[in-house]
Amino acid sequence: MRLRIALLFLLGFIAPSAPAGENALQAFKPASEAKKLASLAFKYVQRHQNQDGSYGSAEARAGKTALVLWVLADSSWKYKEADGPMMLKAMDFLLGAQKPDGGFGEGEAAGPERKTETLFALRALRAVPSPRTAAAAERAEAFLKAVGEAADGKAEGAASKLFGPRWTLLSTIQSIFAAPGPDAAQQIRTALPDLVRRQQQKNDEADDYGVVPEDPPGDPLVDTLLAGRIGDLIRSNWKSVEPAPQP
Repeated sequence: MRLRIALLFLLGFIAPSAPAGENALQAFKPASEAKKLASLAFKYVQRHQNQDGSYGSAEARAGKTALVLWVLADSSWKYKEADGPMMLKAMDFLLGAQKPDGGFGEGEAAGPERKTETLFALRALRAVPSPRTAAAAERAEAFLKAVGEAADGKAEGAASKLFGPRWTLLSTIQSIFAAPGPDAAQQIRTALPDLVRRQQQKNDEADDYGVVPEDPPGDPLVDTLLAGRIGDLIRSNWKSVEPAPQP
């Protein structure tokens, strides 16, 4: 219930502007639009990978790279290291960024930045299982235990604090599909058009569409990644809430 209230709260900030009107909203095709949203978003993420396989700028690259791996691996496509150079290079970078103490990130071991980056890294390592990621995950768990940080379930909480409404919307969509109510289809129809509209604004190249942040200090890469995951959720689950055709 709290998450559904949160969705209504969020939609006060992202009310759909296109398509507009009740008739247009009902004519909006969530499954096809969500598929396009996810496909373009994940292509955007692929194109914005650094040469060394990382994501982001000099600061917090391990954490952002881990977030990309985590979200893509959790998608309905279940991306793995074998699914192309993007995933392999990202994992190579993440494993190479692990410190001798098992943690990730810069600064003091007990500092919040290192804890957060290590939580994200551990979540990614668990999401992309292999012998080498299993060994790195054990070291990351040992680091978190040494600095007094519980690992289970904490990555999601850290993401919620960092990404605010963007992560809350993703969590809310997940909750709607997990336990759909009678208004589930309408909630999805209301949330999706804004993400589609924001994706239609051009970024670096004519055919390079990300999701433009509307809640400063938004990050185009993170916004696009999370929007792609939302689109993927809707694409793969829409039939479970789609209203029956009217006679």
